[in-house]
Amino acid sequence: MKCAWLGPLAAATFLTGCISSDEGGQQTAAPVAVPQPVVEPAEPVAEALPPSFDVLPEAKPGQSFEAWLQDVRSAALAAGIAQTTLDTALTGMTVSETVIKLDRQQAPNSVTPSFQTYIAKRLTDDKIRRGLNRKQEVLDAVSQASTSYGVPKGVLLAIWGMETNYGSFTGNFPILPALATLAYEGRRSELFRRELWAALQIIDRNMATVDDLRGSWAGAFGQTQFMPTSYLRYAVDANGDGRRDILGDFDDAFASTANYLVSHGWKPGLNWGFAVHVPAGLDRTALRQNTLPESCSRVIEKHSRWLTAAEWQTMGISVADARQGWPSPETKMSLLEPDGPGGPAFLTTENYRAFLKYNCSNFYALSVAQLADALDG
Repeated sequence: MKCAWLGPLAAATFLTGCISSDEGGQQTAAPVAVPQPVVEPAEPVAEALPPSFDVLPEAKPGQSFEAWLQDVRSAALAAGIAQTTLDTALTGMTVSETVIKLDRQQAPNSVTPSFQTYIAKRLTDDKIRRGLNRKQEVLDAVSQASTSYGVPKGVLLAIWGMETNYGSFTGNFPILPALATLAYEGRRSELFRRELWAALQIIDRNMATVDDLRGSWAGAFGQTQFMPTSYLRYAVDANGDGRRDILGDFDDAFASTANYLVSHGWKPGLNWGFAVHVPAGLDRTALRQNTLPESCSRVIEKHSRWLTAAEWQTMGISVADARQGWPSPETKMSLLEPDGPGGPAFLTTENYRAFLKYNCSNFYALSVAQLADALDG
């Protein structure tokens, strides 16, 4: 669901709606097109957002926050949001200087650690032990989501662990003023105007109250940190109680996370990849990609072009863990060396790219992948 590490939260992206990355990755929003999920959600979510992202206005140069909020009210009212919703959501709202400060700390081109430093802090023995203990507490919910969507239990648990430390810290920022501040303040105004519009829809459709919408400073909420747009598109009512409760209902939280991954390309029965040994003298120049996608390009640029598993074996690549088997020979895989040649190396499948849709960061995706392996036993 759609971010860089935000203290105890991997924000946002953001589910993914995630909005930032560790390696200077592009801060991009999830695509508008919504693939069909494996399991039909409780109610259609594909039409939740309007075709245009320009529902809410950009702040004019020199315009005060209060004056801009009046323009927001007018635009939202014209787009169909009820006056009572706008009164409840926006009355008395002020700019959050804390949110502005935190956002500026996430600016691109900041110094980032090596992957080895990053993973040593994120993937600890304590993190794994806690995940295995929590797994037993939520086993029914995570098993049902895994069976329904074809996403391994370990993957769902790992995202939960990385996003909110297995639900121990889902964030306590009021989301509406946080989103309004970021929509007004400017650095990523278009992204956050869209998220604010989605949050207003959530309230207007009685999916949640203003008090319910508390989470990260960047607007993500719930057990696995969905941004409002991701909630509207991908959250599901897994237990049929008429609500899509990703904060207090584990059935909904894990099913929604699985639905998000499948909607972004996860293929059941295919692993994310594995660590490998790379032979000396490997010609990486010949492995460069010819074209890059528009979204998350600076992160995916670190990957090689796709080759089959059989071709990688012919080049002398070997699996680092002898217990890990190769996939079928025709499986497409891409080489990733997050710290460059000589450092850790991984062959990744197309399923790894679903992690990047959740958060456009190789550091984050590899952390989730390796934690998933540890929790899937």
